[in-house]
Amino acid sequence: MAVQRKRFRIETIQSGSMPVIDHDESEIIPHHHQIMSELRAIRAQMASHHRGPVAEQDENPSTHELTEAQQLLTSYRAQIEQCEKLKVELDLIHDAINRTKQEIAVLHGKSFSGDEMAKVTGELGAVVGGTEEATQQILEAAEAIDQAASALGKTMSPDQQIQLSEEIQDR
Repeated sequence: MAVQRKRFRIETIQSGSMPVIDHDESEIIPHHHQIMSELRAIRAQMASHHRGPVAEQDENPSTHELTEAQQLLTSYRAQIEQCEKLKVELDLIHDAINRTKQEIAVLHGKSFSGDEMAKVTGELGAVVGGTEEATQQILEAAEAIDQAASALGKTMSPDQQIQLSEEIQDR
C-alpha cells in the first residue's frame, strides 16, 4: 500500500508536487507495534519508580531528615533576614544618591558667569600658587633635616652636635 507522508506548506510552495513513498503494510505495522510496546514498558517503569521510594519517604520521615529540614529552614530564614537588611541599606543608598543628584542640579542652576567666574579663577590660582610655595619650603626643610641628621650620626664634638640638633629643631 502506498503511504503518503505529511506535506508541509513550505514544501508545497518550493517544489510543487509531493512524492509518494511505497511501503508494504506488513513492514510498518510490526515496527509500529514494537515501538508502542516499548513506550508502554518505559512509561510503566517510570510510574513505578516515582510512586515507590518517594511514597515511602513521605510517609515515614526520620528524625535525622526532620533535623536537616529544620536546619535548612533556619538557614533560609537567616538569609531572608540578611536580604531584608541589605534591601534597607540599598534603599538608604538610593535615597542618598537622589539627594546628591538634587543638590548637584541646584548647584548647576546657580553656576557662576562672567565677573564671578573670573574672581573664582583668580582666587583658585592664588591658592595653587601658595600651595606650591609651601610644598617647596617643606621639601627644602626635609632635605636639610635629613643632611643634619646624617651628619649628627657621625662622630663630632659636643658643640657641633648641639648646633645640628638646634638646626633640626628650627627646621
